[in-house]
Amino acid sequence: MVKILASHAAGYRLARIIAFLMVPIFYLSFLLISNAVHERAALRANRDALQLMDLTFQTMLDYAEGGSASDHRTQLIGEGAALAKDVGVIPEFQALQKAFDSQDTSKHDILQKAANLMIALGDGPGMNIGGDREANGLAMMSGELLPHLVLNYDQLHRNVESSMLDHEMIAQKLPDIVSGAITLEFMSRQLGTGTVQARAVSPNPSAFNHLLQTTWWLTFDAAHNRGIAIGNHDDSASAVRDLESAMNGATHKWVSTVGNIWSDIDSRLMEISKSRQSELDSSALKTMGFSLVAILLGLGAAVSLFRKTLRQLDDLDLSRQQAVDARATAEQGSAELSILNADMARINVEMGNNLRALRVAQDQLIKKNRMEQMGQLTATIAHELRNPLGAVRTSVFLLERKTKGKDLGIDGQLKRINNGVTRCDAIITQLLDFSRSKQIVTQSEDLDAWLEQTIGEEAQRLPSAISLSCNLGLGGLLVPFDASRLHRALTNLLSNAAEAMVGNGDGQHRNATPEPHISITTQQNGEFATIEIKDNGPGIKPDDMRRVREPLFTTKNFGTGLGVPAVEQIVVQHGGTLKIESELGHGAAFTIQLPLRKQQEEAA
Repeated sequence: MVKILASHAAGYRLARIIAFLMVPIFYLSFLLISNAVHERAALRANRDALQLMDLTFQTMLDYAEGGSASDHRTQLIGEGAALAKDVGVIPEFQALQKAFDSQDTSKHDILQKAANLMIALGDGPGMNIGGDREANGLAMMSGELLPHLVLNYDQLHRNVESSMLDHEMIAQKLPDIVSGAITLEFMSRQLGTGTVQARAVSPNPSAFNHLLQTTWWLTFDAAHNRGIAIGNHDDSASAVRDLESAMNGATHKWVSTVGNIWSDIDSRLMEISKSRQSELDSSALKTMGFSLVAILLGLGAAVSLFRKTLRQLDDLDLSRQQAVDARATAEQGSAELSILNADMARINVEMGNNLRALRVAQDQLIKKNRMEQMGQLTATIAHELRNPLGAVRTSVFLLERKTKGKDLGIDGQLKRINNGVTRCDAIITQLLDFSRSKQIVTQSEDLDAWLEQTIGEEAQRLPSAISLSCNLGLGGLLVPFDASRLHRALTNLLSNAAEAMVGNGDGQHRNATPEPHISITTQQNGEFATIEIKDNGPGIKPDDMRRVREPLFTTKNFGTGLGVPAVEQIVVQHGGTLKIESELGHGAAFTIQLPLRKQQEEAA
């Protein structure tokens, strides 16, 4: 009876130990399997997004070539609703479907709605869940560059055709046609650049050979059209007529070339998706195998320990019975019992060490996950840094007020603190501007009036030696733009111009410009509103001009190299372009072109 009770007690204790050991094993297995299920769901959404992008873009190509009722459109209408629901782009798809159903909707409006759907797919579900740089680069090309390329080609073609229908408007529309041809060539070159960048990070560069060749031909065709548009300024009608002839004869070839580019990108994205699927399947099998092995090992160790304990209990029972017969036997039994206790203590110590090792492994896994999340907090930390910077700026302002006129000899130190705070704030702003991927929110406003107020505020922050002049020539024209983002772009350009002429305010600038001056000029250029910011500083060296748009390139000893790239990113998000001109020793000019498309559509 004593042996049975002891066995039961040992069994209960061992059951608790086994349960304690199994809990972290089961928990870790659950976490690994849940993560695999989540990644599989995201990968399935990525594939659905690629399928919807394919249907949408093929429909855009059909419209660009002049057709409307096509098999691609029918398939998009039939399958698109379910795919849009799966990937979370229902508003953009419904807007496109409404455009299809309306008889008053123009071909260009339908292309615009389709481009919006492509952009939404490329920004979200089109991105690869595994963080693949090649896949995300290709998704950006297919979600941003390709639909805008089709839109710009259609707009250029419409301008050429409308000019030929009304010969009196040819001279007036020629600048728009030239600008459209240049924009088309620029976007084609961007497509080639994106292909080269994706190829550089691809594990299979040979897969890009055909895509590179196709983008080169597309750029060549765009350059040819641009050459026709600007090649005969003496006779506008002849230039437009030649361009119309060239585009009408090559539209099918152009659409086919763009379709081949999309086909190559789509094929490569599907290959990456399948490879990722294979990796997930392999990881899931390994996870399940690891979990099963861990459980079996734990159960095997528990059973072995239980059997060993029962054998030790048998030895203990035998020792007790022998103790009744002789004192010597009892002493021997006592010694064996001491040994048994020592073994149990050793087992407990080993068990405790194993539990501590398991906790250390669990802590390391949690720490790794937290480190991965630290990257996502960078933007938040940048925002939070502005609070103490604001406190420093406020404190310095109070010190200046309290020490003003007392000749304490700290004016220079206070000024350096202000300059340092301003510089830190500018660096944070550049980091935030460059890391933002959120779409802009535009609102049509009087651009000249907004510029007059904004420049007046910014002029107070510039060094007093710099003079400003404004020649605002838009005449109350309404322009769609995001005020906060455009404000940061203007602040960046004004600050760069000031630092180029007189330095950053810390001491005497060694190459200070005599009579430094910044001029701001606005005018309407066809379907674009232009803002030119020009200085009379030292200008930009030819070698630096080739790299000025590159992220992290700077000639300053305190700069981040994100100023000009951040400005260009803001302008491109508006659908515009940034033009940079400079003559060494005669200053530099930065020209922002903002499209008027949204305001014109509302007027129509």
